[in-house]
Amino acid sequence: MPRRIFTARDLLPLRTATQRILEREPDAALVAAAARPFKRRIPTAEHMERTEVRLPVDIETSTSPRGVPLHEIAKAVQDEVPAVTGVSVTPGGLSLKFEKPPTAAQRRKLDALLSSKTRLERLKPALGPAPDAAGARPATADDELLGALRDPQTSDAAWLRAFRAYATTHLIPPVEPEPPSEEPEG
Repeated sequence: MPRRIFTARDLLPLRTATQRILEREPDAALVAAAARPFKRRIPTAEHMERTEVRLPVDIETSTSPRGVPLHEIAKAVQDEVPAVTGVSVTPGGLSLKFEKPPTAAQRRKLDALLSSKTRLERLKPALGPAPDAAGARPATADDELLGALRDPQTSDAAWLRAFRAYATTHLIPPVEPEPPSEEPEG
């Protein structure tokens, strides 16, 4: 089945319903104002060439949380060859998209990076809080909340409690109380 491309006309009923909700619910407006996009789309390149590569390490997923994060692999690949415009995981391995056809030297650089287990293992983030100059810094309440949010073993209920606590302190701006009115009641 072909992919459906939605037009502005298709989304108009959704936009009007959302607008009505935001007008009636002030909390919904606060949440909508605090929302940030979490995905960034890379523009399509003039030349698209896919290369399937099998990696010697696991990629970080929900089933393999100790793997190498894909965004770190993408940064390293783009550091080696800036003409790479996209990196994705496919059943055949890792797929690379190029802006223009890669040269033989660029292919050798990519092969050296993506076949080196030690170089890819170095891309894993360090576990635990980063130590400061005086040694390990003490864990704060924010660290505990973020730990609960990032832990795949956290139950849904515990994750929601941690997210609410984190959101009220960091994401949702405080509501200013309205000044008392000068008009007498009655």
